[in-house]
Amino acid sequence: MKRRKFIAYLSSGTFIFTTYYLLSILKNKKISFDINDEQRKFIRTYNKSRLNSLKNNFFSEVKKDLLNNKTLWVGKNIYTYAEFYKN
Repeated sequence: MKRRKFIAYLSSGTFIFTTYYLLSILKNKKISFDINDEQRKFIRTYNKSRLNSLKNNFFSEVKKDLLNNKTLWVGKNIYTYAEFYKN
């Protein structure tokens, strides 16, 4: 195998592997629960009270949470209580 073919195969293989790896990470992104148990219980009970709405109109519930300030900072990201229902 010549050097040019080897470099071409190596670079294309690396590109395919990294894109597959990055896409799998983005697809399986889960919220890391860096919150205490008291907050987790409160969010769980809040979401149980509107379970039917979350199943049928998830995106509208996210909008309602944003308008009603039902949000939480986890790391550098802000999440609504509805988004915790999905995980």
